[in-house]
Amino acid sequence: SVRTVHLSLSSSRPADTQNCWPVTIVRAVFLGDITQVHVRWGEQELVVRQIGSSVVGPGETAFLAVDPLH
Repeated sequence: SVRTVHLSLSSSRPADTQNCWPVTIVRAVFLGDITQVHVRWGEQELVVRQIGSSVVGPGETAFLAVDPLH
């Protein structure tokens, strides 16, 4: 299992990580201090929590990454 706060999204593939997968943005919900971004990863939906707004809009592709330490 991976805690959702350890996931990160970017609009382009990070060059410095091996743990990176393409995902599709489903929706983003601004919750005051954080944005909760729902993404489609294969057949499942994940929730990524991040500071600031979403990097891309609904229906667009982003790249999901996680540091190997997490």
